[in-house]
Amino acid sequence: MSRRVRWTCPLCKVGALGPTRPRKNNAVRYCLSCTAKTGKLTERSCLTLEKRREKKAEAKKATSTRKRERTAAKPRRTKRSWMRDDRYMVEGKGYSFNVMEVAERMCKSSKWDEAVNVACDYRKRNRVTQGAAANKTDRLWARTMGARGEMGVRGAIRIQRGQQFGSYNSGSGGAFYGVTITVASHPNLGDLLMTLLHEITHYVHLGLMKEERINGKRRPHGMDFNLIQGRMAQAFWGYKFHPYQAGYSVGRGYAPSRHLASWLRTEIKNRNPRVMKWIAPKTTDNQQEGEK
Repeated sequence: MSRRVRWTCPLCKVGALGPTRPRKNNAVRYCLSCTAKTGKLTERSCLTLEKRREKKAEAKKATSTRKRERTAAKPRRTKRSWMRDDRYMVEGKGYSFNVMEVAERMCKSSKWDEAVNVACDYRKRNRVTQGAAANKTDRLWARTMGARGEMGVRGAIRIQRGQQFGSYNSGSGGAFYGVTITVASHPNLGDLLMTLLHEITHYVHLGLMKEERINGKRRPHGMDFNLIQGRMAQAFWGYKFHPYQAGYSVGRGYAPSRHLASWLRTEIKNRNPRVMKWIAPKTTDNQQEGEK
């Protein structure tokens, strides 16, 4: 026998037992005495079934809410999702950018070929092909995408955040080593942009030619290195200083890098639009200018 529930008249409150799903013509659905009194068909209702329906509706609503919350908490994963890591974000008053996305823009520039050819002319080593530099930087970024930001992978770009309070950044780069950048806790933006370009230039430079040796000492920041870095800084930001104008001499190979960092700080302070495109909010939506 099926389960029976009480159906109650809303007027006289008199009930009768009946099935949970009575047919339309079942007398338990209607209160005949109230129907005779009012002249209108009076239909009974089952409080037990109504409470059950309300609980089901509430449970369904709660399930939908939890599903929406889970969907909102977990954004869609893609092959670039790893780049959303907080250690790549640099934010402050008037600027917000992703350091790894800036490195990507540098690697994908087509101006590396021209910059390397200038350095090759200086070294009188024209055997480097026109497309070699672009292939090198493309390889660096492909390796970075494959490593997904892991710090232990050689030949890729690795970015970490400094633990101590400070504003100056550090880095290292090489043809087989790849690039490692340590972003300060409160980075100097001009120094950060220069450090990124500086270390990627080391990767390109040492992957195509040997470093100079002058007076029996190796010069990793020789004229050829600084010519590449200066040309790329001009393509990216409009920097128009020759290494000699920036203070280069034998034994002072890092002087142009310091000059570039200082120049970038000044241009950021003056809100140079060509520089601000690299650090302004939503830099990924802006079209690259000057490096293509």
